[in-house]
Amino acid sequence: IKILRCPCCISDAMQLFISPRVKMLMELTLQPIRRLIFRAGAKRVSDSGARKLAELMEARAARIAEESWKLAKHAGRTTVMKKDVRMAAKLGNKE
Repeated sequence: IKILRCPCCISDAMQLFISPRVKMLMELTLQPIRRLIFRAGAKRVSDSGARKLAELMEARAARIAEESWKLAKHAGRTTVMKKDVRMAAKLGNKE
């Protein structure tokens, strides 16, 4: 995944992610990510640390979403269901 600054956004938290299949703006904001890190026991969290975790989480979520869609399509459905997401997450952990 290649990361570029989005020219139309004022905040550094918003970045444009370009993957081979999906172009999307960063969906996760930094504050909830910071809270997750604080809950894990950290005393301080840098912007770059929170941003990197958000990037990794979004990349994994995008892979799971894409695999979920493939599973639903394979089952002859147009709706991604909970079981598709669970299976895609399980398959992703094995790689």
